[in-house]
Amino acid sequence: LIGLLFLVFTLGIFGETIRGLCISVADGDTITIMADENGGRENKKMKIRLYAIDSPEGKQEFGLEAKKFVEKMVLNKRVEIDYKDTDQYGRIVGILNYEQYSINEELLKNGLAWHYKQYSKKDYYNRYNDLELKARKKKINIWSNKNSVAPWEFRKKK
Repeated sequence: LIGLLFLVFTLGIFGETIRGLCISVADGDTITIMADENGGRENKKMKIRLYAIDSPEGKQEFGLEAKKFVEKMVLNKRVEIDYKDTDQYGRIVGILNYEQYSINEELLKNGLAWHYKQYSKKDYYNRYNDLELKARKKKINIWSNKNSVAPWEFRKKK
């Protein structure tokens, strides 16, 4: 635990807002930024995983739509990430913001992501759940197909 706390404080990102230019979009919930204004991390590529959501995989129905949606919103634009965690692959996990938009929320609203409840903390749980439920009721995108497979289930099958 002490080692982990040391790592978090040495990196200086706990609770921080990370800013940078979105230089690539891997899929609906993963982007890469070129960081700026971040105490020694200037011009460093950082892979960002969007917090508490899971978009369809590339080979899944609506996977390409989710990726294109994120590209249209943030590719080649300056974004902010509200740091939440670091995942097992070393990616920053956070809320992706561009101007007044939370991209995490926009994906949920537009039926292009599932609320990833097992990774969702109290501060966002109800909001994200509500956004997903509204999209489900409207039957938009992933919710237009009653047999849509959640990405975590899709990955298990592979």
